[in-house]
Amino acid sequence: AEALDYSFGQGAAHYTYALSQWGQSNYDIALDHLLDAEKFFAPITEDKGYKSSISQLKALVYDDLEEYEKAFAIYYRMIASMDSIELNSSDKTFNNIGAIHHKTYVLDSAEYYYKRALKIRLNRGDKYGIAESYHNLGILNYNRDSLEEALDCYRKSLKIKRELKNYS
Repeated sequence: AEALDYSFGQGAAHYTYALSQWGQSNYDIALDHLLDAEKFFAPITEDKGYKSSISQLKALVYDDLEEYEKAFAIYYRMIASMDSIELNSSDKTFNNIGAIHHKTYVLDSAEYYYKRALKIRLNRGDKYGIAESYHNLGILNYNRDSLEEALDCYRKSLKIKRELKNYS
């Protein structure tokens, strides 16, 4: 890609390398390559997918580094730039925001974002995502000592996981 001066390919290569480094907990290297990927994708206006993926991964890296304010800033910028169609497919973004709120014990906000993710997943019929959302809400309710609500969420999640034969 570099020899051909192919910006898209160079950006994709940096993103892929960043993803592999994140998976190995090499967060600083991952961030460096995500910044490089952003530079290559900046002039490309017709592909929002990679730009969104880069932003998602940057937020996840900051989450892993426990730099939650940086992660929130990225997620909230992403939401602000979405049109109505994108907002209705942004369940992972909402789930991730909920997870950070959950980690930082802002449980009302965590619940709000988990439920936004769940609503999108229900509308889409995404059974894996629905099971994940109910599981997350179960943990949240358990943390609140709302044991009946937690159990209800866990049962819903387990029922779906049994249907899918996926118990992870």
